[in-house]
Amino acid sequence: MATIQGALAPFSSLVSLLPVGHGDPALTGSVSQIHHDLAEHQAVPRTPATLDAIIDDFQRYHAVLAAQAAILAVVLIGLSVLMWRRAPTAGRAVPRARLLPRLLATAFTLLTVIVLIVGAANVSTALNPDPALRLVFSG
Repeated sequence: MATIQGALAPFSSLVSLLPVGHGDPALTGSVSQIHHDLAEHQAVPRTPATLDAIIDDFQRYHAVLAAQAAILAVVLIGLSVLMWRRAPTAGRAVPRARLLPRLLATAFTLLTVIVLIVGAANVSTALNPDPALRLVFSG
């Protein structure tokens, strides 16, 4: 998933690797300028082209993760349904195996809930990237 995100939104994928606040004056100055421009972004209708590119990439980054989460949720739901359907017939040959499909179905269901929450958070961030982007560049 990270490889796909990195290919579709390279800037946002690499921002987390920046050593923000570790003494490089050029980097600190650039991050300060981005942070300032983000703070002015709501008040000023015209934004610098570089800031627009950063915001677009950040939105794409979170939209890609939301799409991946939706695909993964569909797969997990399918696996959960499959395990629930197999649960009644499981364990005929090996009685100890009767519990395994139910455990797997429950695990897949719980994972689906977690993935849907992560997906919803990323949809929210993709629709309104400014607060999250300010947090990224605040150090």
